[in-house]
Order: sequence, then C-alpha cells, then structure tokens
Amino acid sequence: MDPAELKKEEEESYKEEPTNYFQAIVHLFKGNIGPGLFAMGFAFKHGGIAMSTPFTLLLALACIHCQHLLVNCSIRMRAISGDEKYPDFAETVEQCFANSPTKFRRWSKSILLGYDIVMDVRILMLICFIPIWLSILIRNLKYLAPVSAFAALCMILSLGITLYYAVKDGLPPISERRMYTSPRELAIYFGTAIFAFEGIALVLPIKNCMKKAEDFDKPFGVLNVGMFVVTTMFTSAGFVGYTKWGEQVAASLSLNLGKTWGGISVQVMVSLGVLFGYCLQFHIAIQIMLPSVTHVMTRFIHNPLLINLGFRTLMSIVTRK
Repeated sequence: MDPAELKKEEEESYKEEPTNYFQAIVHLFKGNIGPGLFAMGFAFKHGGIAMSTPFTLLLALACIHCQHLLVNCSIRMRAISGDEKYPDFAETVEQCFANSPTKFRRWSKSILLGYDIVMDVRILMLICFIPIWLSILIRNLKYLAPVSAFAALCMILSLGITLYYAVKDGLPPISERRMYTSPRELAIYFGTAIFAFEGIALVLPIKNCMKKAEDFDKPFGVLNVGMFVVTTMFTSAGFVGYTKWGEQVAASLSLNLGKTWGGISVQVMVSLGVLFGYCLQFHIAIQIMLPSVTHVMTRFIHNPLLINLGFRTLMSIVTRK
C-alpha cells in the first residue's frame, strides 16, 4: 500500500465523530462517578460532618480549577505548536514539559512513556469479558454515549435507592454524629474523597470531540454543569450516609442496605455502572498507546483499522486478567 494512502487510512482510524452538549456531559458525568461515590459515607465518618462538608466542596472546586487549567494548557500548547487540532491529554502534558524551564524538559518523554451463589470464577470472568470487549471496540466517543448513559443511569438509580432507604424512616439528629475528628482520621477522609474525583484524564478528549468545543468550558458549559451535579451527588451521599448509619457506615453505602431487595439491586446496578463505564476510562489509555503501536505494526499489517481493533481486543484481555 502506498505510504500516503496508509497514512490517510491511519488518520481515518483515529477520526472522531463530533458529540453534542448532552453526549459530552454524559461522558463527563460517568467519567467522574464510580465506586468512590458510595465510599463518601465512609469518608464523612473519618472527617466529621462539620469538616467533611466544606472540604468536599473545596476539593470539588480544586478539581474543577485543575480541569480548567488543563483545558487552558491545551489551548496554549496548540497556539505554540501551530497544530490544527488541540492536543489530547498525553500530548498536552508532554508539550507542557517540553516548553517548561530547561531542567524539566527531560521529563517530557518519560511522561508519555457473599449470596451463596457458587460460580466458577473463569465463567464469571468470561461473562464480564464479553460486554467489556464489545464496548471497548467502540472507537468513537459519540457512539460510546449510549453506553455511558446506561452506566450513569445505573449509578443515579443506585444512589437514589440508597438515599431512599436512608431517609424513609427519618434521619437521626446530626448532634449524634461527630462534627470533628483527629488529623489522622482527616487524612483518611482526604484519601477517600480524592479517590472519588477520578475523571480528569477524560476532560480533553471530551472537549476535543465536541461539535462546539467552546461550549465545554464556558460558565454554564459541560465542565461546570457536569461537575456541579457530580459534587452534589458526592456531598449528598456522604452527608446522608454518615448521618443515617454513623460509626456503622460501611466502606460502601450499598453494604449498609443488607440483603434486602433494595440492597441487592443497588449492588447489581453499581456493578453494571462500573462494568459499562470501563470502556470510557479505557478510551484514554488506548488513545495514548495506539499511535505508537500503529506506527510499529504497519510494517507487518497494512490495515490500521485491523491494528486498532486487534490492539483493543488484546488490551481488554490483558487488563481483565
């Protein structure tokens, strides 16, 4: 195959279909909502009501600020390099180091570089692998939107059920809960809460894939609106969970529901939310690794699409081990 045609095919294999405002906000929402949401009650237990609530809001503001910084860095690096498209997450980090003071430039390349159900674990892995593999083969964020929407719906419903069980018989007085804790316990709060905010690597790919990229970081854009909803859910889960169950709050709020139908349904929906959210997190890793893999493999296989799908399949097998 002619090198020019091969390069054209390779560029086509990376091409993204533009997403709209709603699809982008669904991706951002799901990218930030994971198992950490149900650990917020445990975080509030170690932080205390009076400390955890404002600190969660401050962490959210810090997270949003860092995401805006990342977007601004991408815009700045594009202006410096003169490229037509905005750099993705890995390219932005590399270019920032490459354009930093001399002593930091050498780092630029290294940055890139329990229900009595008995089932054979291999069968369970195979059952989980099939939907993960099929969703990972979706190469475009636009077509991943329905998968992300389903995963986000599972997480919203599971949180809704949890909060319903928490408040249906009323909440105990807040005075019965600790307002403050020791610095040692506060460190556990920070570790748990920071773990919950997990989607910063998705910011640039989501923005770069939007039909109207300017809608991403404006005051009522995708980033601010999406993170406002995420922060509200984190704060609500932590505050209500700890207020309801106090020192008996589990590492995951779903465990406090016991073996009721509500508890079982929450655990199933959280599992599905994580399962179908895997492909969205996987998208970033593939975006970083695939260009190098394609560059090497085109010497042996002259079909970039086949390389793309084959590499995705291989990585889905390796990462599920």
